[in-house]
Amino acid sequence: MIQAGLYASGSDPVIDRAIKLWPALDGFLAEPAPEGGPEASFMRLQACLRG
Repeated sequence: MIQAGLYASGSDPVIDRAIKLWPALDGFLAEPAPEGGPEASFMRLQACLRG
């Protein structure tokens, strides 16, 4: 619905938040693993989810 332009912003707060966070999450998934192992990755993911 979003890609087709059928979703109206404000219809669902959960979907609105997901749309807002998507660019940061997409970037997180595309970047190489940071130095510092899993802990650094989880910290970066947490920062993305704070939006």
